[in-house]
Amino acid sequence: MKNRLWIALAVFVAVLALVVLQLRERGEEPDAAKPKTEESTSSLRDTVFGKVSADTLDALEIKGPDGPAAKLVKRDGRWNLAEPVDAPADQEAADAVAMNLAELEIVRLVAQNPENHDRLGVTDAKAVHVTASAGGKPVMAILIGGYGAGNTLVRKPGSNDVYAAKGSINYIFNKELRSWRDRKIVDLDASSVTEVAWQNGKTALRFARNADTQADSAITWVLAKGMKLPKDFDAGKVQAAVLGLAKLRASDFADGATAESVGIDASSPTVTLTLSPAAAPSAESAEGNANAPAAPTSLTLRLGSKVNGVPQFHVMVDGDPRVYRVIESSAERIDITSDAFKASANPPPAAPDQGGMPGMGAMPQGDPNNIPPDVYRDIQRQIQAAQQRGGQ
Repeated sequence: MKNRLWIALAVFVAVLALVVLQLRERGEEPDAAKPKTEESTSSLRDTVFGKVSADTLDALEIKGPDGPAAKLVKRDGRWNLAEPVDAPADQEAADAVAMNLAELEIVRLVAQNPENHDRLGVTDAKAVHVTASAGGKPVMAILIGGYGAGNTLVRKPGSNDVYAAKGSINYIFNKELRSWRDRKIVDLDASSVTEVAWQNGKTALRFARNADTQADSAITWVLAKGMKLPKDFDAGKVQAAVLGLAKLRASDFADGATAESVGIDASSPTVTLTLSPAAAPSAESAEGNANAPAAPTSLTLRLGSKVNGVPQFHVMVDGDPRVYRVIESSAERIDITSDAFKASANPPPAAPDQGGMPGMGAMPQGDPNNIPPDVYRDIQRQIQAAQQRGGQ
């Protein structure tokens, strides 16, 4: 009997040692006081990283493993990119950072040995460095590392302790510089466009919205007076082009470029959108400004040269000195010919519904890029929220 007790004790010790070894191999170390409740996780977050409120944050410094650091500053209630360039910021991207810092949920302590930092992605070289300030003073600093088992690994600069933060949050902070910028080139309600005109060399096309068409019904475009009707004309293709132009977004920016350097002049292909008297492009700088200039009644886009090595083109808006880059399909909406409005002889069949969000197509099936499922859900929620705001 006594021998059996000793054997049982030996087995227990061996199993315990094996569990500890496995935890260490995974970069985890057993700790005596893992947080168990929501209150304790919030307390641990506040103690280790600091307590912040999304509404009071007024500066964010974010530096990923690659590329320059981005500094975002809130002015008059809106985020602006201050470094490395001075430009309007993507409000949703900046707000997402502030919100996720304020709602950070620490699940537990994972590791304390600095030898695990590299594998967990929380070294100075691999992690995303984030510093948040309020009232001109830093209130939180955090290194955001890799993802695993439903959590993101985080560390406070200067500390060896690595914690697991609930969910996948790395993608919210780890962005290219262009993704922190406001990429809206045109931001119109397409129903406010009363006329659209293309000019490309000797080719000129101008279409007017049918005045009898209701905003919530099928849109009908008619050829403006003096224009020759394209053969096999399809008004739906004019509407598709207007919809794309009304929400034109930049794929990147050509900072420092000029119209001349990107081949834009008076002879460049253009498209002009004429707006109803009450409509106007949404100018970020004009929001809440009673002294803002009157909104233009038309907007002209000019197409320039192709970007070297990539299928992108330079674009400018009359009256705006900035040079944008757009993808090829967007450029084709500016440099257009009458053939573009011909009815298709064999229209492609509709793609089967695979459960994607409205307006974005089907979500990828499986996990080809090893992106966690909750990332997809976050993206879906953001798109849905943006669509709801656009419909208000």
